[in-house]
Amino acid sequence: MQPLYGHRAQRRLTGANDEHTNQINAKNPAKTILVATVTYAPGQASTPHKHPGSIFAYVVEGSVESQLEGAPSRIYRTGEAWYEPPGAHHVISRNASKTMPAKLLVFAVTSGHEPIKEPLER
Repeated sequence: MQPLYGHRAQRRLTGANDEHTNQINAKNPAKTILVATVTYAPGQASTPHKHPGSIFAYVVEGSVESQLEGAPSRIYRTGEAWYEPPGAHHVISRNASKTMPAKLLVFAVTSGHEPIKEPLER
C-alpha cells in the first residue's frame, strides 16, 4: 500500500516566529501541504503579504486581527478560522492584544516550488 503523504523534517523558518512541516501528496506530487504554527508576541504584526497557494488559518491561542484586501478587518478568537485564496493580498495580520500572545495553526497547499509567503509591493 502506498503512503498518502511523504514527510520532510520540521525546521524553523528564518526570520519568522513559525515552525512548519511539509507533506508531499504521493497521489499528486505537484502539490505540497504545509502545516505551520505562527506565533505573534503581544502587539506583533506581519508585513502585508500574499501566499501563492491556498491558506487555511485556525486560531489556537489568543486573538488575531486579519484583513484581506477589499474585505473588512476582522478579529478571530481562539477556535475560529478563515480561508485565504491563492494570491489574495493579506493587508493586516497581527495580534489583536497588546498584552497576550497569539498562535495560529496554518495549513497551506502549494506547488512546493514557490515561497510560502511573498511581500506585497508598495
